[in-house]
Amino acid sequence: MKTFWMHWRVTGALAAVLVACGAYWWLLLAQQQEQTTFAETQTELRATHIARTLAAQMETLMGGLEYLARSLAVLHEHDPQHTFQLAATDALASFPPGSILQIAVADSSGRIVYSSLSPDSATLGTSIGDRPHFQAHTLETEKRLYISRPTLGRVSRQWSVQVSYPISQGNRFGGVVVLSINPDYLSNNLRDVFTQGNDAALLLRADGAYLARSHGQKEVMALNVPADREFMRYPERTSGRYQVAAPIEDVHRFYAWQRLAHYPLASASGSAATRPWRERTNPCATAACAMPWERWRLCWRRAGLRCSSSVKSRTVNGSSAKGNVTDWHWKGVSWAHGIGARLREISFLTAAGSVCWGCQRKPTTPTLSNSKR
Repeated sequence: MKTFWMHWRVTGALAAVLVACGAYWWLLLAQQQEQTTFAETQTELRATHIARTLAAQMETLMGGLEYLARSLAVLHEHDPQHTFQLAATDALASFPPGSILQIAVADSSGRIVYSSLSPDSATLGTSIGDRPHFQAHTLETEKRLYISRPTLGRVSRQWSVQVSYPISQGNRFGGVVVLSINPDYLSNNLRDVFTQGNDAALLLRADGAYLARSHGQKEVMALNVPADREFMRYPERTSGRYQVAAPIEDVHRFYAWQRLAHYPLASASGSAATRPWRERTNPCATAACAMPWERWRLCWRRAGLRCSSSVKSRTVNGSSAKGNVTDWHWKGVSWAHGIGARLREISFLTAAGSVCWGCQRKPTTPTLSNSKR
């Protein structure tokens, strides 16, 4: 009967320990989830702020290029020789070296009549009549800046973003001024905003074509972002956010995007996201719960070994007639001793200095000595 109640008490104590571990586990997961949610919110806000900053910076840059192209177009209308060429030379000197690969002029048929790479004759006569940055102006009467996707130049033989502006001859279309912008120049402007390891900044056309990327510029030179991106699915929106694994590096990021106010472009900022909270917290919580359980198990085993040694000694010195009973009592005592020893440490269920359950000697029947028989 005593052993039966001891088993129930031990079972109850073990159940209490398991419930406490479960509660601790749940609290740990809840705390980790709350911290992760806060970190993700801050990451999204940071990405939104950077996207707005990039949009403002690119708006200023494109505004400067439009002003340059329009000024050169007006000068070419009035003096295509001396004044225009002098202004083109000054423009190349005013921008960072290598940022503008070429300034060119094509006539109304698309034939190159001026190139800053070879102003005399070497490349004159090359036609760009089939290129989008030329055809766009032949189909529209309104003068506006056109920004092409990265194109391999027929004159420069380099990849460049073609920024073109129409030239008028009276009321007729007279050709285009073309600024060939180095994509690395745009990419450097993106890296100036932030350069953290797994973060990325993008400059995109409205059709999803990459113009520049802060990292991996060469890998995306002639590519488009996937068509399911939010800024492409909702052309009426001016900004937004989404989460996706980047196809270039396979890094999960929080992206925020912002359209430029006066140009068909969009800037995007991608901040590297942390791993899903369950992937991080489950191993931690499991380890946190396993450590006290493992400690409890080891202490139980050590106590059992100590008790086994002492009881086994009593069994050897005791009566052999009670071998079966003594053997049963030894097994029960060692198991109970381990439970009692550990519970004294973790739950204070027994008073200090008291003996463990089942370790008391069995009461024996008093016998009379030979002198009193």
